[in-house]
Amino acid sequence: AAIAAAVANVITIMFYLSPLSAVKQVIETRSARALVLPLAATSFMNSALWMSYGLTIGQMGVYVPNGIGVIFSLIQLLLILIFGQK
Repeated sequence: AAIAAAVANVITIMFYLSPLSAVKQVIETRSARALVLPLAATSFMNSALWMSYGLTIGQMGVYVPNGIGVIFSLIQLLLILIFGQK
């Protein structure tokens, strides 16, 4: 069970990190067109809810990877807010 949980956490973190591969392009072009607003928003909501749940039940294996998701989803949302999707 511990191995499956570790694999699930790695996959979760990779999911939240994957859109950030476009950050360099966003900064260079000064356009967040490479980022998808609905995906960033739903990723933020999903990770925030799971992080809250993990904190409520005291499970670090739930709140840590989803806390990382909150941070990286917020970065995406901020980039979209700052640069727009011109």
